[in-house]
Amino acid sequence: VVLSYSRSSGAGGQAVNKLSTKCEARLCVAHSPWPDAVKARLLQLGGATRGGELLAVSDRHRTQAANRKDALEKLAALVADAWRPPKVRRQRSGLSERGKRQRRDEKRRTSEKKRGRSEGRR
Repeated sequence: VVLSYSRSSGAGGQAVNKLSTKCEARLCVAHSPWPDAVKARLLQLGGATRGGELLAVSDRHRTQAANRKDALEKLAALVADAWRPPKVRRQRSGLSERGKRQRRDEKRRTSEKKRGRSEGRR
């Protein structure tokens, strides 16, 4: 993890243009010791650069230490999400047994209704 600091926007009072409190935490995904599936999910999650680095930025707080902690927590949350495999969503094929039964019953009722119409004419 590479940390870099720069001047932050927002509140800071008199010291806003003097102190570098904004923190960027960069993690090179290619050099991490994790499985390829986790690396691929990390790059797809968002927050990844074209160079294959995961980037977490924080300038919420007025101190460098608080922003560093926040950026590292964001990075840890992204990594934790990538370790969780995506849900396998199964697509249903065909109708359920209940659906088939309802369809047969409806067809039988319609058939009897139409048969009743023709019997009245004879």
